[in-house]
Amino acid sequence: MIQKESYLKVADNSGAKDLQCIGIIGSTRKRYAYLGDLVRCSVKKAIPGGIVKKGEIVTAVIVRVRKEFRREDGSYVRFGDNAAIIIKDSDPVGTCVFGPIARELKVLSNEQVEKAFSKDAKGGRSTVDKKRISRYAGMPESDVRKLLNKIVSLAPEIV
Repeated sequence: MIQKESYLKVADNSGAKDLQCIGIIGSTRKRYAYLGDLVRCSVKKAIPGGIVKKGEIVTAVIVRVRKEFRREDGSYVRFGDNAAIIIKDSDPVGTCVFGPIARELKVLSNEQVEKAFSKDAKGGRSTVDKKRISRYAGMPESDVRKLLNKIVSLAPEIV
């Protein structure tokens, strides 16, 4: 569970080391962000020659959370840190992902995105679909699927 003021580690080679969450994308009432959610962050630490500089405001996708989450098979998964990958224009800024990422991102890129963008018989979306899609802040379906697939393909280990 990531909320405002939470610190995140950066799981890519964009040059940033630490981020501080300053907002959760998708709703003004949304208090917590979970795996696969988009957050706005401020860069608190960065390496000197990196792409991202200290003090920049960036968008990131959460790939690891300390709070345990339940899988469909009944098991629980918990990571040792909160981590995110910095994105810009629906593409990851870095070219490499460090550490494991959750398998749920892969599932999100296939099943959840299809469900979120599915249309009902009248051609509109139901309220449940609007809730699912709010985490992507109105990004087109192809961009969301492409972003999550890129993150999964860059990851060395999927847990």
